[in-house]
Amino acid sequence: MAPNDAFVLESAISNLDRAGDYLENGCPYYEEAQKIGENPVVLAPTEKIKIDGKTYSPRESVPYFIRSVRAKVKAWCSKP
Repeated sequence: MAPNDAFVLESAISNLDRAGDYLENGCPYYEEAQKIGENPVVLAPTEKIKIDGKTYSPRESVPYFIRSVRAKVKAWCSKP
């Protein structure tokens, strides 16, 4: 995986999350998605792109996916 490419990381997180949704025990996939998303390299906003004169950081969308995955890990994967 390309750890410096926010688009690849976002896609990986999303795909692991989706795979977990389809499996009877999706916890390993949710946990892996969470691990990838919480990597400090992922969260560091170092890249900027310009679209139609506006500047965006592709990494800004990663925290959205992490919130969703964290909720699933907490709800489905936490052992009592």
